[in-house]
Amino acid sequence: MRAEAGLSLSGLSKMVHYTKGYLSKIETSDKLPSPELARLCDAALNAGGALISLLSQVPTPQADPAPGRDERMPDIGGHMRSLAGAPDGLAAAAREEVTVDVFRALFNQAVDLGELVSSRVVLPTVTTNANTLWSLALVAPGSTRSSLTKLAALNATYAGWLALEAGDDHAAQWWSRTAVSLAKLVDDADLVAYTLIREAGVAVFRDDPGHVLALAARIEGNPRISTRYRGIAAHRLAQGHAMLGEYDQCRRALDRSMILLPAATEPPTFDGAILPPMANGGSRVGGVIAGWCLYDLGRPEVAVEILERELVRIPSSHRRAGARFGARRVLAHAAAGEVDHACVLAHELLDTAAVVDSATVRMEFRRLARTLARWHTHQAVRELSPRLAAAARTAGQRPPGVTRPVS
Repeated sequence: MRAEAGLSLSGLSKMVHYTKGYLSKIETSDKLPSPELARLCDAALNAGGALISLLSQVPTPQADPAPGRDERMPDIGGHMRSLAGAPDGLAAAAREEVTVDVFRALFNQAVDLGELVSSRVVLPTVTTNANTLWSLALVAPGSTRSSLTKLAALNATYAGWLALEAGDDHAAQWWSRTAVSLAKLVDDADLVAYTLIREAGVAVFRDDPGHVLALAARIEGNPRISTRYRGIAAHRLAQGHAMLGEYDQCRRALDRSMILLPAATEPPTFDGAILPPMANGGSRVGGVIAGWCLYDLGRPEVAVEILERELVRIPSSHRRAGARFGARRVLAHAAAGEVDHACVLAHELLDTAAVVDSATVRMEFRRLARTLARWHTHQAVRELSPRLAAAARTAGQRPPGVTRPVS
């Protein structure tokens, strides 16, 4: 493809910011390219995802699954049947509207706290509340059953995201699928769409574009779902296409999201339960998602322009979202060859990242470390490397059982 484009190795080297010698080893199969290099070369050569697809076909060693973990879909009905003989006190609480009010307030507080501190602090509360609400809904009368089930689904959805942030991919997937199953028990198309969107978000960080696209496609064409959630689904479609290097499909999905999504207004709610920041759509989200996608499409210079403009629109109180998209901005600067500026931004970001303790942010830091390794003799890189290495591997110990759902 390089030869057909009339490019020398030196010419391609300047475009992707890798040395000519390293690219030569890739072409002669002496080295396997990283996903980042595959995306950059795919974009530089207008390959339309072909190079990314080739890399995805290379077998990689698969880790053995952890013992005792079941990959099957959760049996919601079986769990419900097991709790049929709930104590009278549980049934009494399930009849009270105040029970719904209290758990709604607890969910909103957990969402606020989850933006400010480590997910490991919030996760035990959210998983406990999800299971408790689940149990209450089983014995609730019709007047409160729907509200309790919706809150159980929202807590399960949030538990999936927090588990991902805590680095427990299995629990993240389990809770996300459980949330979808719970949402289907109530006649609320938007709630089902929301849980599917959040499951697709987990799939983004599991590097599973096929699953991302399959989940998002179930939402976009459903007329029962509001334009807001179809717009957010278009964001997920854009991310899935970007991961596959499909530029045109990605841009079309981003364009659809801009048409469907409202301008930034009050966040949507489900019966008064406020959704986590950056999960509720709006123009503020669309900009940073576009920047995120363009990096994945191997166009870091354009990604930098967009992320620099859009990140200032994320409130300072949204630390987790700011750290995640801020890390992507640093990565885009580095991939664009702006090494000194990337190092300055990384130093500023590391303090915030330490507070939120995010596995998804650490993933970005590991990518940044690999990218900057090409300039390992550079003074700014040498000064940053120890802090970056520590941040990329730091992970608190998971408290026993807190991310494991009740089976």
